[in-house]
Amino acid sequence: MTPALPTEHFVSLIERNLHWLPGPQPIFVRYGITTLLVILCFLMMKALEQVSGTDGFFVLYVPVFLGAVLFDRGSGFLASGMATALVAYTLLPEGISLLPRRFWIPVLLFFLLGLGIAALSEALRKGWERAVKAEGSKDVLYRELRHRTKNDFAMASSVLALQARSQESPEIKEALLSAAGRLTALSKAHERLEAGEAGPNAQMHDYLEALCHALSESNKPGNAVSLELTCSEIELPLSRAIPVGLITNELVTNAFRHAFEQGSTGSVMVRFQRGDEFELIVADDGQGCPDRPVHGVGSRLIEALVTQLEGRLERSNTDPGCHVRVSFPKRTIDPEYSRSAD
Repeated sequence: MTPALPTEHFVSLIERNLHWLPGPQPIFVRYGITTLLVILCFLMMKALEQVSGTDGFFVLYVPVFLGAVLFDRGSGFLASGMATALVAYTLLPEGISLLPRRFWIPVLLFFLLGLGIAALSEALRKGWERAVKAEGSKDVLYRELRHRTKNDFAMASSVLALQARSQESPEIKEALLSAAGRLTALSKAHERLEAGEAGPNAQMHDYLEALCHALSESNKPGNAVSLELTCSEIELPLSRAIPVGLITNELVTNAFRHAFEQGSTGSVMVRFQRGDEFELIVADDGQGCPDRPVHGVGSRLIEALVTQLEGRLERSNTDPGCHVRVSFPKRTIDPEYSRSAD
């Protein structure tokens, strides 16, 4: 289960708050504002005492905290010293210039507690700054990892494609090209994720558009079949986007290779949309669905991916062509995914 407030959201909240905190300031600015805060809180304390008739010394801890968080520990120490002096002045009986001994320990404890609050407050701000810096470093490393992963997939796909061209056996050549196509689908997923600002989500329109473009390019030497894409503005987590992309790759590749005779013309349509559930449709105007589909690697991969999505697959013959529909419910979306799902 995902926690109610994930770490990255917490760090983002801290970063937004740090944006409003002042940066390094001259000493007269830091101490001047701190002094003003102490005076204002002292006036608030006196007003509280007049209204409620109770002591409000705790109010003087506010400028200690603010001085240390807004500026530095020195400002917090200054606020603590000034607040202690004001407390001692308040406790001083009329006509006596020296604070009675019974107040020495309480006032000393007030001062020491103020010093502790100042030190902890400065440590809190530094901890926030380190957390934000660490999160930024992690994001840079994550982007670099995605970039390298995308390049590795693309390189492996190119190597397999080159190897396929050198093969004389049609079966081996087709197997290598199929593997290269699957790696291309993975590469495009990481490329779309890298190019977007949607965090861990992938823009499906951009992803499928890049994938279909790559499939069209790979199909050019074979026949003159066009590929059309219709996709709504949908975001999916990568754990869902990749299966959709791999299924699309398998279905479109099958249509290119088996639905049309060599040199013939036709069209393949890909549509991904969201209604009551997510729906992927791949349809062609070729020879129609086979009576007995070959249960090869591609078919088994599609079945495994549809099961992973907790979806279902339907094939139907059209006149002409074959219509394949893959649908999966929204409840399969990862806990982290919340945008564009409803």
